[in-house]
Amino acid sequence: MISVNIQKGFDLKITGTPSNELEHLVNPSHVAVLPEIIPFIKPRLKIKKGDHVKVGTVLFEDKRNPRIMFLSPGAGEVVGIEFGPRRVIREIVIRLDADEQYKDFDQVRLDEIDTLAREDVVNALLAGGLWPFLRALPFRDIAGPDKEPPAIFVSLDTSEPFHPQPDVYLDGHADLFRFGLNILNRLCPTIYVMVAGGNKKTIELLNGAITHTYKGVYPANDPGVLLYQIKKAPEENAAWYIYGQDVLHLARFFKHGRYPTERVVSLGGSSVKTRKHFQTRAGVPLQHLIRGNAIEGPQRFILGGVFNGYHGHAHGYMGFYENALNVLPLPDEPELLAFSRPGFNKLSHSRTFLSSLRSTPLDGDGNM
Repeated sequence: MISVNIQKGFDLKITGTPSNELEHLVNPSHVAVLPEIIPFIKPRLKIKKGDHVKVGTVLFEDKRNPRIMFLSPGAGEVVGIEFGPRRVIREIVIRLDADEQYKDFDQVRLDEIDTLAREDVVNALLAGGLWPFLRALPFRDIAGPDKEPPAIFVSLDTSEPFHPQPDVYLDGHADLFRFGLNILNRLCPTIYVMVAGGNKKTIELLNGAITHTYKGVYPANDPGVLLYQIKKAPEENAAWYIYGQDVLHLARFFKHGRYPTERVVSLGGSSVKTRKHFQTRAGVPLQHLIRGNAIEGPQRFILGGVFNGYHGHAHGYMGFYENALNVLPLPDEPELLAFSRPGFNKLSHSRTFLSSLRSTPLDGDGNM
Protein backbone atom coordinates (compact mmCIF):
# COMPACT_ATOMS: atom_id res chain seq x y z
CA MET A 1 0.00 0.00 0.00
CA ILE A 2 1.51 3.31 -1.16
CA SER A 3 0.98 6.57 0.73
CA VAL A 4 0.60 9.83 -1.21
CA ASN A 5 0.99 13.17 0.55
CA ILE A 6 -0.76 16.12 -1.13
CA GLN A 7 0.65 19.44 0.07
CA LYS A 8 -1.63 21.98 -1.61
CA GLY A 9 -5.39 22.41 -1.27
CA PHE A 10 -8.01 23.99 0.94
CA ASP A 11 -9.74 22.63 4.03
CA LEU A 12 -13.24 24.12 4.08
CA LYS A 13 -14.04 24.17 7.80
CA ILE A 14 -17.80 24.41 7.64
CA THR A 15 -20.43 23.32 10.14
CA GLY A 16 -23.07 20.71 9.39
CA THR A 17 -21.13 17.43 9.16
CA PRO A 18 -23.52 14.42 8.99
CA SER A 19 -23.09 11.64 11.52
CA ASN A 20 -22.31 8.07 10.47
CA GLU A 21 -25.77 6.97 11.58
CA LEU A 22 -27.63 5.25 8.73
CA GLU A 23 -31.42 5.51 8.55
CA HIS A 24 -33.43 3.34 6.16
CA LEU A 25 -36.16 5.34 4.45
CA VAL A 26 -39.42 3.99 3.08
CA ASN A 27 -39.88 4.28 -0.67
CA PRO A 28 -40.93 7.71 -1.94
CA SER A 29 -44.02 8.13 -4.09
CA HIS A 30 -42.00 9.48 -7.04
CA VAL A 31 -38.43 9.28 -8.35
CA ALA A 32 -36.76 11.20 -11.16
CA VAL A 33 -33.76 11.37 -13.47
CA LEU A 34 -32.17 14.75 -14.25
CA PRO A 35 -30.50 14.64 -17.69
CA GLU A 36 -29.71 18.37 -17.60
CA ILE A 37 -27.02 18.04 -14.91
CA ILE A 38 -25.28 14.98 -16.38
CA PRO A 39 -22.13 16.49 -17.95
CA PHE A 40 -21.36 16.21 -21.68
CA ILE A 41 -24.30 14.02 -22.76
CA LYS A 42 -26.84 14.89 -25.45
CA PRO A 43 -29.94 12.95 -24.39
CA ARG A 44 -32.47 11.46 -26.80
CA LEU A 45 -35.74 10.40 -25.18
CA LYS A 46 -36.90 6.81 -25.61
CA ILE A 47 -40.16 7.24 -23.68
CA LYS A 48 -42.99 9.76 -23.52
CA LYS A 49 -45.28 11.11 -20.85
CA GLY A 50 -47.91 8.55 -19.85
CA ASP A 51 -45.74 5.49 -20.61
CA HIS A 52 -45.50 2.74 -18.03
CA VAL A 53 -41.92 1.66 -17.35
CA LYS A 54 -40.17 -1.05 -15.37
CA VAL A 55 -37.05 -0.67 -13.27
CA GLY A 56 -34.37 -0.94 -15.95
CA THR A 57 -36.41 0.42 -18.89
CA VAL A 58 -34.38 2.76 -21.12
CA LEU A 59 -35.42 6.38 -20.52
CA PHE A 60 -32.94 8.10 -22.83
CA GLU A 61 -29.71 7.51 -24.69
CA ASP A 62 -26.72 9.66 -25.50
CA LYS A 63 -26.91 10.95 -29.07
CA ARG A 64 -23.11 10.96 -29.26
CA ASN A 65 -23.07 7.19 -28.68
CA PRO A 66 -26.49 5.47 -28.58
CA ARG A 67 -24.93 2.46 -26.84
CA ILE A 68 -24.71 4.60 -23.68
CA MET A 69 -28.14 4.46 -22.10
CA PHE A 70 -29.75 5.68 -18.88
CA LEU A 71 -32.35 3.41 -17.30
CA SER A 72 -35.37 3.97 -15.11
CA PRO A 73 -34.67 3.89 -11.34
CA GLY A 74 -38.32 3.04 -10.65
CA ALA A 75 -41.33 1.19 -12.05
CA GLY A 76 -44.51 3.09 -12.71
CA GLU A 77 -46.03 5.79 -14.88
CA VAL A 78 -43.98 8.58 -16.43
CA VAL A 79 -46.00 11.50 -15.07
CA GLY A 80 -43.75 14.36 -16.08
CA ILE A 81 -41.06 15.34 -18.58
CA GLU A 82 -39.88 18.90 -17.97
CA PHE A 83 -38.04 20.81 -20.67
CA GLY A 84 -35.92 23.92 -20.26
CA PRO A 85 -34.66 26.48 -22.77
CA ARG A 86 -33.78 25.06 -26.20
CA ARG A 87 -35.66 21.86 -25.27
CA VAL A 88 -33.09 20.79 -22.68
CA ILE A 89 -34.51 17.83 -20.76
CA ARG A 90 -34.51 18.91 -17.13
CA GLU A 91 -36.21 16.00 -15.40
CA ILE A 92 -38.16 12.81 -16.03
CA VAL A 93 -40.51 12.02 -13.15
CA ILE A 94 -41.91 8.54 -12.48
CA ARG A 95 -44.77 7.78 -10.08
CA LEU A 96 -43.88 4.47 -8.44
CA ASP A 97 -46.21 1.48 -8.46
CA ALA A 98 -47.00 -0.25 -5.18
CA ASP A 99 -45.63 -3.48 -6.66
CA GLU A 100 -42.71 -2.57 -8.89
CA GLN A 101 -41.66 -4.74 -11.82
CA TYR A 102 -38.05 -5.21 -12.89
CA LYS A 103 -36.46 -5.81 -16.25
CA ASP A 104 -34.27 -8.90 -15.87
CA PHE A 105 -30.66 -9.10 -17.02
CA ASP A 106 -28.19 -12.00 -16.97
CA GLN A 107 -26.82 -12.91 -13.55
CA VAL A 108 -23.14 -13.76 -13.01
CA ARG A 109 -21.70 -15.62 -10.04
CA LEU A 110 -18.41 -14.64 -8.44
CA ASP A 111 -16.68 -17.76 -9.70
CA GLU A 112 -17.89 -17.03 -13.26
CA ILE A 113 -16.60 -13.49 -13.63
CA ASP A 114 -13.07 -14.60 -14.57
CA THR A 115 -14.47 -16.60 -17.49
CA LEU A 116 -16.15 -13.57 -19.09
CA ALA A 117 -14.46 -11.83 -21.99
CA ARG A 118 -13.89 -8.10 -21.71
CA GLU A 119 -16.38 -7.48 -24.53
CA ASP A 120 -19.08 -9.38 -22.62
CA VAL A 121 -18.55 -7.22 -19.52
CA VAL A 122 -18.63 -4.03 -21.60
CA ASN A 123 -21.86 -5.04 -23.35
CA ALA A 124 -23.48 -6.03 -20.05
CA LEU A 125 -22.64 -2.67 -18.43
CA LEU A 126 -23.90 -0.79 -21.49
CA ALA A 127 -27.18 -2.72 -21.58
CA GLY A 128 -27.61 -2.33 -17.83
CA GLY A 129 -27.18 1.45 -17.86
CA LEU A 130 -24.14 1.32 -15.56
CA TRP A 131 -21.46 2.29 -18.05
CA PRO A 132 -21.85 6.07 -17.32
CA PHE A 133 -20.38 5.48 -13.85
CA LEU A 134 -17.03 4.95 -15.60
CA ARG A 135 -15.49 8.28 -16.58
CA ALA A 136 -12.28 9.14 -18.39
CA LEU A 137 -9.58 11.60 -17.49
CA PRO A 138 -8.56 14.29 -18.18
CA PHE A 139 -11.91 15.78 -19.28
CA ARG A 140 -14.11 13.49 -17.08
CA ASP A 141 -16.47 12.55 -19.88
CA ILE A 142 -18.13 9.12 -19.89
CA ALA A 143 -15.49 6.53 -20.81
CA GLY A 144 -15.42 5.26 -24.39
CA PRO A 145 -16.68 1.63 -24.55
CA ASP A 146 -14.30 0.82 -27.41
CA LYS A 147 -11.19 1.99 -25.56
CA GLU A 148 -9.10 0.17 -22.96
CA PRO A 149 -7.62 2.44 -20.27
CA PRO A 150 -4.10 2.20 -18.85
CA ALA A 151 -5.59 2.12 -15.34
CA ILE A 152 -8.86 2.57 -13.41
CA PHE A 153 -8.88 4.65 -10.23
CA VAL A 154 -11.42 3.75 -7.54
CA SER A 155 -11.92 6.59 -5.06
CA LEU A 156 -13.62 5.43 -1.85
CA ASP A 157 -14.12 8.79 -0.18
CA THR A 158 -13.88 12.49 -0.84
CA SER A 159 -12.30 15.47 0.88
CA GLU A 160 -15.29 17.59 -0.11
CA PRO A 161 -17.52 18.29 2.92
CA PHE A 162 -20.43 16.04 3.81
CA HIS A 163 -20.19 13.25 1.22
CA PRO A 164 -21.19 9.65 2.13
CA GLN A 165 -18.47 7.97 4.16
CA PRO A 166 -17.08 4.58 3.04
CA ASP A 167 -17.48 3.31 6.62
CA VAL A 168 -21.23 3.70 6.11
CA TYR A 169 -21.90 2.45 2.57
CA LEU A 170 -19.36 -0.40 2.79
CA ASP A 171 -20.65 -1.70 6.13
CA GLY A 172 -21.62 -5.34 5.52
CA HIS A 173 -20.75 -5.10 1.81
CA ALA A 174 -16.98 -5.72 1.73
CA ASP A 175 -17.36 -8.96 -0.24
CA LEU A 176 -19.73 -7.27 -2.69
CA PHE A 177 -17.18 -4.50 -3.20
CA ARG A 178 -14.45 -7.05 -3.93
CA PHE A 179 -16.79 -8.62 -6.49
CA GLY A 180 -17.10 -5.18 -8.11
CA LEU A 181 -13.31 -4.91 -8.27
CA ASN A 182 -13.20 -8.27 -10.06
CA ILE A 183 -15.61 -6.85 -12.65
CA LEU A 184 -13.36 -3.83 -13.16
CA ASN A 185 -10.40 -6.17 -13.56
CA ARG A 186 -12.08 -7.62 -16.66
CA LEU A 187 -12.01 -4.10 -18.15
CA CYS A 188 -8.46 -3.25 -17.13
CA PRO A 189 -5.79 -5.27 -15.28
CA THR A 190 -4.50 -2.21 -13.37
CA ILE A 191 -6.86 -1.06 -10.62
CA TYR A 192 -5.90 1.57 -8.04
CA VAL A 193 -8.12 1.70 -4.93
CA MET A 194 -7.64 4.86 -2.86
CA VAL A 195 -8.82 6.03 0.56
CA ALA A 196 -7.76 8.65 3.12
CA GLY A 197 -4.91 7.43 5.27
CA GLY A 198 -6.83 8.35 8.43
CA ASN A 199 -9.72 6.06 7.55
CA LYS A 200 -8.38 3.05 9.46
CA LYS A 201 -11.75 1.27 9.66
CA THR A 202 -12.11 1.09 5.87
CA ILE A 203 -8.47 0.09 5.44
CA GLU A 204 -9.00 -2.84 7.84
CA LEU A 205 -12.34 -3.76 6.23
CA LEU A 206 -10.81 -3.96 2.74
CA ASN A 207 -7.51 -5.43 3.82
CA GLY A 208 -5.40 -6.17 0.74
CA ALA A 209 -7.74 -4.43 -1.73
CA ILE A 210 -6.55 -0.86 -1.10
CA THR A 211 -3.49 0.08 -3.13
CA HIS A 212 -3.03 3.77 -2.17
CA THR A 213 -3.78 6.02 0.78
CA TYR A 214 -3.61 9.79 0.60
CA LYS A 215 -3.06 12.58 3.10
CA GLY A 216 -4.15 16.12 2.46
CA VAL A 217 -7.12 18.44 2.08
CA TYR A 218 -9.41 19.09 -0.89
CA PRO A 219 -8.85 18.11 -3.69
CA ALA A 220 -6.45 15.43 -2.39
CA ASN A 221 -8.89 12.59 -3.09
CA ASP A 222 -9.54 13.62 -6.69
CA PRO A 223 -8.55 10.86 -9.16
CA GLY A 224 -6.88 13.41 -11.43
CA VAL A 225 -4.75 14.74 -8.56
CA LEU A 226 -3.70 11.25 -7.51
CA LEU A 227 -2.96 10.30 -11.12
CA TYR A 228 -0.63 13.30 -11.36
CA GLN A 229 1.21 12.10 -8.24
CA ILE A 230 1.77 8.49 -9.27
CA LYS A 231 1.82 8.39 -13.09
CA LYS A 232 4.95 7.18 -14.84
CA ALA A 233 4.10 7.77 -18.51
CA PRO A 234 2.05 10.30 -20.52
CA GLU A 235 -0.27 7.51 -21.73
CA GLU A 236 -1.64 7.19 -18.18
CA ASN A 237 -3.31 10.59 -18.51
CA ALA A 238 -6.18 8.75 -20.25
CA ALA A 239 -6.98 6.65 -17.15
CA TRP A 240 -10.57 6.05 -16.04
CA TYR A 241 -12.09 6.51 -12.62
CA ILE A 242 -15.14 5.43 -10.62
CA TYR A 243 -16.33 6.08 -7.08
CA GLY A 244 -16.61 3.43 -4.38
CA GLN A 245 -20.39 3.34 -4.06
CA ASP A 246 -20.71 2.96 -7.83
CA VAL A 247 -18.51 -0.16 -7.68
CA LEU A 248 -21.19 -1.65 -5.43
CA HIS A 249 -23.80 -0.83 -8.09
CA LEU A 250 -21.81 -2.78 -10.68
CA ALA A 251 -21.56 -5.75 -8.33
CA ARG A 252 -25.28 -5.74 -7.49
CA PHE A 253 -26.18 -5.61 -11.16
CA PHE A 254 -24.11 -8.68 -12.04
CA LYS A 255 -25.07 -10.58 -8.89
CA HIS A 256 -28.84 -9.99 -9.01
CA GLY A 257 -29.43 -9.33 -12.72
CA ARG A 258 -31.38 -6.16 -11.99
CA TYR A 259 -30.72 -2.44 -12.36
CA PRO A 260 -29.58 -1.30 -8.87
CA THR A 261 -31.73 1.43 -7.33
CA GLU A 262 -30.20 1.40 -3.83
CA ARG A 263 -28.31 4.53 -2.77
CA VAL A 264 -26.68 5.82 0.41
CA VAL A 265 -27.19 9.59 0.54
CA SER A 266 -25.73 11.97 3.13
CA LEU A 267 -27.68 14.97 4.40
CA GLY A 268 -25.63 17.82 5.88
CA GLY A 269 -25.31 21.56 6.12
CA SER A 270 -25.90 24.17 8.80
CA SER A 271 -29.59 24.51 7.86
CA VAL A 272 -30.38 20.89 8.77
CA LYS A 273 -31.32 19.97 12.34
CA THR A 274 -30.47 16.24 12.20
CA ARG A 275 -27.61 15.34 9.86
CA LYS A 276 -27.02 11.72 8.95
CA HIS A 277 -26.81 9.12 6.15
CA PHE A 278 -29.90 7.63 4.52
CA GLN A 279 -30.47 4.34 2.74
CA THR A 280 -32.87 5.30 -0.04
CA ARG A 281 -33.61 5.17 -3.79
CA ALA A 282 -31.87 6.63 -6.81
CA GLY A 283 -33.60 9.84 -7.89
CA VAL A 284 -35.21 10.37 -4.47
CA PRO A 285 -37.08 13.68 -3.92
CA LEU A 286 -35.18 16.19 -1.79
CA GLN A 287 -38.21 16.69 0.44
CA HIS A 288 -38.27 12.95 1.17
CA LEU A 289 -34.77 13.32 2.64
CA ILE A 290 -35.47 16.51 4.55
CA ARG A 291 -39.04 15.81 5.80
CA GLY A 292 -39.36 18.99 7.85
CA ASN A 293 -35.78 18.60 9.13
CA ALA A 294 -34.63 21.95 7.72
CA ILE A 295 -34.51 25.18 9.68
CA GLU A 296 -37.14 27.74 8.66
CA GLY A 297 -36.24 30.46 6.20
CA PRO A 298 -34.79 30.68 2.67
CA GLN A 299 -32.43 27.80 1.91
CA ARG A 300 -29.88 26.89 -0.75
CA PHE A 301 -30.04 23.22 -1.80
CA ILE A 302 -26.77 21.85 -3.18
CA LEU A 303 -26.75 18.44 -4.89
CA GLY A 304 -23.32 16.91 -4.48
CA GLY A 305 -20.36 18.67 -2.85
CA VAL A 306 -20.17 22.28 -1.74
CA PHE A 307 -17.23 22.83 -4.13
CA ASN A 308 -18.55 21.04 -7.22
CA GLY A 309 -22.27 20.53 -6.61
CA TYR A 310 -25.36 21.76 -8.44
CA HIS A 311 -28.02 24.13 -7.24
CA GLY A 312 -31.34 22.35 -6.77
CA HIS A 313 -34.80 23.56 -5.84
CA ALA A 314 -36.75 22.52 -2.74
CA HIS A 315 -39.10 20.24 -4.69
CA GLY A 316 -36.43 18.72 -6.89
CA TYR A 317 -34.73 15.30 -6.95
CA MET A 318 -31.27 13.80 -6.49
CA GLY A 319 -29.21 13.51 -9.68
CA PHE A 320 -27.63 10.48 -11.35
CA TYR A 321 -24.13 11.04 -9.91
CA GLU A 322 -25.01 12.96 -6.74
CA ASN A 323 -25.07 11.16 -3.38
CA ALA A 324 -25.01 14.16 -1.03
CA LEU A 325 -27.48 16.92 -0.20
CA ASN A 326 -26.21 20.06 1.52
CA VAL A 327 -28.66 22.65 2.82
CA LEU A 328 -27.28 26.12 3.61
CA PRO A 329 -29.11 29.29 4.69
CA LEU A 330 -29.72 31.83 1.94
CA PRO A 331 -29.53 35.41 3.29
CA ASP A 332 -32.12 37.82 1.99
CA GLU A 333 -29.56 40.48 1.11
CA PRO A 334 -25.93 40.10 0.01
CA GLU A 335 -23.42 41.93 2.19
CA LEU A 336 -22.16 45.17 0.68
CA LEU A 337 -18.47 44.94 -0.33
CA ALA A 338 -18.17 41.61 1.47
CA PHE A 339 -14.90 40.78 -0.31
CA SER A 340 -13.19 43.85 1.18
CA ARG A 341 -14.50 43.51 4.74
CA PRO A 342 -12.44 40.78 6.41
CA GLY A 343 -14.16 39.20 9.38
CA PHE A 344 -13.53 36.71 12.16
CA ASN A 345 -16.65 34.71 11.23
CA LYS A 346 -16.27 34.64 7.44
CA LEU A 347 -15.24 31.61 5.41
CA SER A 348 -12.41 32.49 3.06
CA HIS A 349 -9.42 30.92 1.37
CA SER A 350 -7.54 34.18 1.84
CA ARG A 351 -5.28 34.56 4.87
CA THR A 352 -6.08 38.28 4.94
CA PHE A 353 -9.37 37.37 6.62
CA LEU A 354 -9.27 37.13 10.41
CA SER A 355 -11.10 33.80 10.19
CA SER A 356 -7.81 32.21 9.09
CA LEU A 357 -6.80 32.37 12.76
CA ARG A 358 -9.75 30.17 13.80
CA SER A 359 -9.52 26.38 14.01
CA THR A 360 -13.23 25.74 14.67
CA PRO A 361 -15.76 25.24 11.81
CA LEU A 362 -17.80 28.20 10.62
CA ASP A 363 -21.33 28.48 9.29
CA GLY A 364 -21.58 28.72 5.51
CA ASP A 365 -24.39 30.35 3.56
CA GLY A 366 -25.69 30.70 0.03
CA ASN A 367 -23.87 33.97 -0.57
CA MET A 368 -20.49 32.20 -0.73
